[in-house]
Amino acid sequence: MCTLRYVSVCVVPPSIQVSDRVAVVTERGTAELPCVADGFPQPRISWIKDGRLSLDSGGDSRYQLHPSGSLTITDVQVGRAALLAILLSKKVNKH
Repeated sequence: MCTLRYVSVCVVPPSIQVSDRVAVVTERGTAELPCVADGFPQPRISWIKDGRLSLDSGGDSRYQLHPSGSLTITDVQVGRAALLAILLSKKVNKH
């Protein structure tokens, strides 16, 4: 008797839903930056500040990364301007 076993894996590339909404924040206010990403398996959302993955490891308490992937920045100030980017990644196991 022959037993056939197989695993079917469907990988859907990650995609991000981009909003054209402009966030206007007053100095010392709070900025809410949403991030919605889809894919299978679910992609991991990382925020990059000035070219470094510093937002994933904590450090600056003004930045709060939410489980949903969104980012909250408190005490916003003009002198602390930064370039922020979103990185989507996923791990696919090979057997």
